[in-house]
Amino acid sequence: MAEFDRTEKFVRIAEALDQECAARGMPLKPGAARDMLRAHVDNVSEQLGIHRRSALKYLDDSTAATLARSYFRTLQEGRAHDDTLPPLPLDGPNVGLPISAFAVAAHTAVMNDDPDNAADLCDTIMQLGMTLRGEAVPTASGALVQDGLRKADLTVRNLRAGTWSLSLWELSPTNTEIADRLQADLDAIDALSRREPW
Repeated sequence: MAEFDRTEKFVRIAEALDQECAARGMPLKPGAARDMLRAHVDNVSEQLGIHRRSALKYLDDSTAATLARSYFRTLQEGRAHDDTLPPLPLDGPNVGLPISAFAVAAHTAVMNDDPDNAADLCDTIMQLGMTLRGEAVPTASGALVQDGLRKADLTVRNLRAGTWSLSLWELSPTNTEIADRLQADLDAIDALSRREPW
């Protein structure tokens, strides 16, 4: 018996979700629609207390449009909230914190064959670096920082889940230790980006 996420119905709805998101101006990375739909099936399965294959029976072709609308709304609300955040001051030790944390996340993505996430993080690092030029008190927008945090969070989650690895030598930190250190840095950046301006 095929896995629930390889059935014709699942594949059809995932493809429709991909198209719905693209039509709303938010194209997904390869495999993202399947991940979103898989998470939705898991949620239905958990709420109803049934197997995932059975939960798939409660989905139909309208599910793709519903999930795309929900994703778009969440994305827009998140961006609107990010725009209200104060700028992150890049002075003293704060200069290196986001750049080093995002660089670790980008390097980890490269090592684990996710060039899209690595490129996104490098773009964030580049934008942070550009704010350091020619400003007496350089700052980064709260929205840019939050976007970088979301991208870097993928590295933490994958290291903890065991799907990514960065420990190449016997004496190097474990993947969990790297994830813990990176999470602590991301939390510190998040706290800085949300603090009230002086």
